[in-house]
Amino acid sequence: MELVYYLVKSAFILLGIISLLVGKYQSLKIIMSKKEKYKVIDERNYVKYSRLPFYVLGFYYILLGIVLLFINWWPTMIICFGPIIIVIPLSVISRKRRKCIERINV
Repeated sequence: MELVYYLVKSAFILLGIISLLVGKYQSLKIIMSKKEKYKVIDERNYVKYSRLPFYVLGFYYILLGIVLLFINWWPTMIICFGPIIIVIPLSVISRKRRKCIERINV
């Protein structure tokens, strides 16, 4: 049964690595919006702030997986309250990303 716990806990580390790789190698076609409502003012910062949530989530999941590997019992409280902690940096990144675009009045 402990082997199952270690496999599930190490899945968080794998999820973090996948998230980092998605952020690193995500195509610019996906990042750059083709919507007619918005115009990108600062393309370099817009791409940077669009990739940053993947990096934050990746490092968060890797750190969470490492912490979980050192806990011998199943940490229900950490897994339940963990996503609440990640909302704060993602909201700051979202605000900075919105500063790089402006709305087009049609």
